[in-house]
Amino acid sequence: MSEQIKKIAEKFEKETIVKQYNKILADQQLNIGFVGMFSAGKTSLINSLLGIKLPVSPAPTTKSICVIESSSDRHEFGYYIEAGNQRIETDFMDFQDLLSGKKTGTAILQLPSSRGIPDGVLYIDTPGVDNFSADESDLTYRYLTLLDAAVVCIDINDGTIRQHLLDFISEPALFALSSRMIFVLTHADTKTPDGTNAVKNDVIQKLRNFSTKKSFDISDIENRVVAINANDCNSAMQVVEKINTCVLSQRNELRQQRQKIQFDDLAKQLIALLQDDLDNLKCDTTTLDEKRRQVNNAIQQIEEEITRRSDKMEEMSDKLADQVKNILRNHELEISNACNDENMRTAMQQVNTEITAAVDGLVKSFCGNFSVPGIGDLLGADMVMKLKRIDYTRDLSVQVATAALVAWLSPASGIANAAEAAGASAAQAAGKSAGA
Repeated sequence: MSEQIKKIAEKFEKETIVKQYNKILADQQLNIGFVGMFSAGKTSLINSLLGIKLPVSPAPTTKSICVIESSSDRHEFGYYIEAGNQRIETDFMDFQDLLSGKKTGTAILQLPSSRGIPDGVLYIDTPGVDNFSADESDLTYRYLTLLDAAVVCIDINDGTIRQHLLDFISEPALFALSSRMIFVLTHADTKTPDGTNAVKNDVIQKLRNFSTKKSFDISDIENRVVAINANDCNSAMQVVEKINTCVLSQRNELRQQRQKIQFDDLAKQLIALLQDDLDNLKCDTTTLDEKRRQVNNAIQQIEEEITRRSDKMEEMSDKLADQVKNILRNHELEISNACNDENMRTAMQQVNTEITAAVDGLVKSFCGNFSVPGIGDLLGADMVMKLKRIDYTRDLSVQVATAALVAWLSPASGIANAAEAAGASAAQAAGKSAGA
């Protein structure tokens, strides 16, 4: 479908769509947003991770979106203002004015590579969710749809996670990231260890209750809540460790999901532009009829592509789920009776092998039939090329086997710990390979 969008946009001279199309293909970064109430320590945490000095204050400080990029090619900081599709270099004073709301636009900070920000990742600092003006709110919500994961900052001195913040993460754009949220209790240096644990346990319990009411995907919430001192680099680095474990292990899958969403949105934009052209077209009757036919055909092709792709993906997902359940049932007794780490690893390895084979067979089956009348095999070829570039089957098998074996089979405590350790090791290895 993506190539079809570009061809139609070029045919009807929609340069903005072509530029967005090229930008989507070129974008290999993962976007991680830092969100939370004002003065929850979002900016302080970023400062500590990266060794920078973005302005902080007890009062609401960040008034604009701030995007932070790192590059091995840079040797000093670069400050930019982005408005529309233009990025203009500026100095630190203007950059601060932008962050404080005295100027409009998106603040872009480029810095040399740092251990505080993993390769291929952008950090996005957002205004506090309880201090929005209308403009700040619109800006923040527009960026939420671009996020691949979120670091939710909670001031430990609040004693809990506020209902306002729970309502905020219920927003559709964030709700979709529920399995890729990390919850950070900041200012932990102001509490005793016992006090810190009490707040942490309260937050975990409230998130569990929230999960039950909202079907929020936080099944492993204990591993995604961390208490840190945002002003201490070594403490703050725990957040990077969580990002590596909870987010980057899914890097390839996240990029595919985001591209699908972006291309679907781009197709809708193109439809709107073509429809507008159609409504405002003025020419003789013969030319008008031909133009209308061409535009309607283009719109129909795009809509059919979106529907067909969605249906095929859902069909493949359902079939894969059934196969995975059957594989897990076949190995239930073997996993439950595993008496040591070696037996557990052997059993999990066999499950991973069978799931990988199932995924491989389904992908080949569906890609071979992924064609649309009148458009040829463009969509099938597009998907095949993507699958060749990404070790999709390995990542999916590790993800399914690790999560399902522990949660679905629910073996004895000792075996569960062994399964969790083996799964974490496999996921870490997959994440490193995927990032290579």
